[in-house]
Amino acid sequence: MRTVNRAASGATETPRLLIRLGASGAVVFALTFLVTGSAQALFDDLALSPRARAMGEATTATMDDAWGYYYNPALLTLVGIPQVGATTAEPNGLDFNRLTSVAAAIPLQGKRGTLAVAWRRYAVEFRDVDLLAENTISVSHGFRLLEDVSTTASLGWTLNVYHADMASTVGPAGDGTGGYDPGNAWAVGLDLGVLVGVYQRTRVGLFTHNLNNPEIGDDGEELRRAFGVGIAYEPYPGVVSAFDIRTGLDEEIRYMGGLEFEIVPQLDLRAGVESDPNKVTGGFGVHLPFLTLDYGFSTGGGVLDASHHFGVALRWDRTQPEAAP
Repeated sequence: MRTVNRAASGATETPRLLIRLGASGAVVFALTFLVTGSAQALFDDLALSPRARAMGEATTATMDDAWGYYYNPALLTLVGIPQVGATTAEPNGLDFNRLTSVAAAIPLQGKRGTLAVAWRRYAVEFRDVDLLAENTISVSHGFRLLEDVSTTASLGWTLNVYHADMASTVGPAGDGTGGYDPGNAWAVGLDLGVLVGVYQRTRVGLFTHNLNNPEIGDDGEELRRAFGVGIAYEPYPGVVSAFDIRTGLDEEIRYMGGLEFEIVPQLDLRAGVESDPNKVTGGFGVHLPFLTLDYGFSTGGGVLDASHHFGVALRWDRTQPEAAP
């Protein structure tokens, strides 16, 4: 079976990439370039959670739900009750692309930490055909290393199995016969995270993405590697402020800040900002018995439109106290 054969990222590689992929490949490249703003399109960094998007993605020390596996797997130690959720978004309001994800987190007995499993899918569609489909299956585990009266330290890991699939070109006859099939490819990546809590008010997180430098396709294209550090401060329950610094290999440093306020026990309001590109974000969370509804938006940055993100989560017992940070 042939695998996806993509050129390395960079403007000088664009013509060769389009020639090798053919007509439908060119459409894939154009659409994904428009959304991501980068020639490196496979498994790019897209906001996975509406709550995270609403808080400016200042998430390395804040997420206490199932989506923590994606932003810092050590955050899973903050999940005190079993939960499962789903999210969906059309990045930048463009109806030819969709980001979908499902995640479940289950606290284990004793001091074994929390286990999470998840599925992420990003697809670019053209005339009811998935020109590009990216699927990621993740298994994650977060656990406490130490805990005393004033300090906690946690470690987490996430194993990601990546699969990319591109549609074949339409062919000389234009009916799908005789076209070039870029095929599909697999890769495996490892994420690691650390979380330190001080006096149940301050948390500091570190996160590294694709630590093992995975490659995909015949050309051995390196998947995106990234590193982040963040701090979250909770002066009293229901109010959280967060600040993150994040960067990827050969990328500019990005700055992210976010706030979350509990107006009443059933409603949270969120706001944030991001840099490179500059964005303003916001949203809310509605907490019902056993059910949470989340909405987040972010401005497009530059000429792109805003993104609207929706999520729903089931929690088995909201009356149970959550784990201490």
